[in-house]
Amino acid sequence: MESHDKHGLYARKRVIRMNSLKEKVEDVEKEEIVNALKECNWIMARAARRLGITERMIGYKIKKYGIKKEVTYTLSSGEQGQ
Repeated sequence: MESHDKHGLYARKRVIRMNSLKEKVEDVEKEEIVNALKECNWIMARAARRLGITERMIGYKIKKYGIKKEVTYTLSSGEQGQ
């Protein structure tokens, strides 16, 4: 329900903008964590040091953002077509 009060409308718009900023900050944070993990061969302690955070904090962020190591499989020539 929309209020005709100028202050009420301003407050609602402000909350929307803050959520948007929060989402952008989280996206950047997630991207930086993934980059650090890749650069450190997915060794959390090294990635945490690179980012200047604790191992506990990087573990929390990995869980929060659902970050998982990408696993790719390649077929050797003998396994193709089986």
